[in-house]
Amino acid sequence: MISIILPTFNSLSFLKERVDSILNQTYKDWECIVIDGESTDGTWTYLEKIAVRDMRFKMFQHPPKGVYNAWNIGVQKAAGAYVYFATSDDTMSNDCLEHLLHGFELAPECGISHCCLQIIDEYSQPLKSYDWNTFPAQEYFKNYNSRKHIRKAPLTGLLYATHQTVIHSFTQVLISKKVFERSGYFLEDKGPAADLEWGMRVGLTEDVIHIPREMATWRVHGKQLTAIEVDDTYTIQLIELMRLAICNSTCTSEIKSLKKDLLAWKKMSLFAKLSLYDKLVNLQFLNLKISMRLFPDFHRAFESREAYQFYLQAKLDYNKEELIEIIK
Repeated sequence: MISIILPTFNSLSFLKERVDSILNQTYKDWECIVIDGESTDGTWTYLEKIAVRDMRFKMFQHPPKGVYNAWNIGVQKAAGAYVYFATSDDTMSNDCLEHLLHGFELAPECGISHCCLQIIDEYSQPLKSYDWNTFPAQEYFKNYNSRKHIRKAPLTGLLYATHQTVIHSFTQVLISKKVFERSGYFLEDKGPAADLEWGMRVGLTEDVIHIPREMATWRVHGKQLTAIEVDDTYTIQLIELMRLAICNSTCTSEIKSLKKDLLAWKKMSLFAKLSLYDKLVNLQFLNLKISMRLFPDFHRAFESREAYQFYLQAKLDYNKEELIEIIK
């Protein structure tokens, strides 16, 4: 069974479209765990009516403490072997759960099944100016995105260090509940980007199977577009989240020993904006520059994201072909 976690808080605007996408799934063995943050806009009443007609909806209300708190509560209540996070303003194709679950049948050793993503606007139309296929992680996978393949650990976690977000929306993944037992839950006190920490933490230890079908959507509202802009404060937050991910991961000591290298790409992007004076008095920047001078391979790695990714894999004695397995 799949446990669908549906967190809501005054979510009525797009809720019918989301609920319809759940009810219309070709895969029928699911439960939908609603974690509502005491909504006041009619969300709870609407879902109560759905639950009366469909006993697969399990209703819970808790004081609003953020989406990660709701996700964690939902996972703890989940009876299914697999977990899907149905964010209240996003959608999925009718066959999404069926094909994501089939990924585990193809590769039972994987902890996550992943599909392609379409970004939509508030009118449910594709947002052409914000295309998932152009995101940095897709530059790494390139043609692999059109083929079924396994991304072996620690590849996904390493990619968070260089290409930032790999799981761009949790609507595009089905997760084995055992992953939470092995690697833990979402941090609830680290702000709106805490899912990045979980994604990197788990990506360092879990294999991921990719299903080359566009089955999930991520709705970007007009107000959200400005929030996506990355400033220095946000970059500093990301570096701290990546540091926590490495420390919190159950990955090998060999990977943990590479913490400075795993954080270096993002730190250099931050240091590039500093004035000459600030660079000269910043010990972390000076240490990186000294390392670049002493180690030519490290210096060359900063030529591009992909070059730095290959550098990290070389330090761990992996190559791209070893970490990606095509499924016929």
